[in-house]
Amino acid sequence: RFPGFLPYWWAVAGGMLGGALLAALAGALVGFPALRLKGDYLAIVTLGFGEALVLVLRNWAPVTAGTQGVNITPALLKHLKGSWAYPNGVWHYALGLAAAVASIWFHVRLNRSRFGRALVAIREDETAARAMGIDASRLKLQAFALAAAWAGVAGALFAARIRLISPESFTFLESVTILVMVVLGGMGNLRGVILGAVSVTLLMEMLRGAGGYRMLAFG
Repeated sequence: RFPGFLPYWWAVAGGMLGGALLAALAGALVGFPALRLKGDYLAIVTLGFGEALVLVLRNWAPVTAGTQGVNITPALLKHLKGSWAYPNGVWHYALGLAAAVASIWFHVRLNRSRFGRALVAIREDETAARAMGIDASRLKLQAFALAAAWAGVAGALFAARIRLISPESFTFLESVTILVMVVLGGMGNLRGVILGAVSVTLLMEMLRGAGGYRMLAFG
């Protein structure tokens, strides 16, 4: 749509930054009214927002092209054809791996910071944390925005690799799959979550040819 507007790799970097900022804003907007909710009620609100967003994307045809989706980046790739910088699978794998390593390093540092210790305190006992002077509402809102920002980075990488974005890419099943990765690995356990993500991804791929039995085994 915009030939020559931005070189491809600069566009990917801009997409990652823009995706992080927009997703953080969305996370804060969802988190603000959900601050008073806990457990199942919080899950219902966030999942409900996800489903509502899919309906908006599906029906906002002038912007999202509806169910047909948006085909992205082909104009930016023309000048890279035949060069070493053409974004093949190896490039995207390396970029995704670098982003994963950066996110792990970030969260390791976060867990050791004052902000991270305050979040742990809120997770373990919010009432006790508030009694110690921790502003739980503000920190939880920041946690919503921070988590959403990393999802925005992942979304930009996903878009750059797939090059076709449609509402069908963000279904309820995708949300459940990500939740299963976290719960299986152990909430609050970074190494466990990494193992859970790898295990669930491999399991889904190994069972791809199992047809209807795939979801039974997955369950």
